[in-house]
Amino acid sequence: MTSENVTEGLQLTGEGGLLQQLTKRLLALEGEQRDDQAARVQGDVARQQSGGILGARGGGSR
Repeated sequence: MTSENVTEGLQLTGEGGLLQQLTKRLLALEGEQRDDQAARVQGDVARQQSGGILGARGGGSR
């Protein structure tokens, strides 16, 4: 068995290779993480703004 036979079924580099597939998945995960973080920040900002507006109008909880 030669190294050529071993790697015949698994392409490491090039179009459709393992490196390209792993890179694509990593970038997708990073994008999801960035989207989740942005949604959390937007939610925090919205909560702070709505609390600030109510406080300025005197409509807070008593």
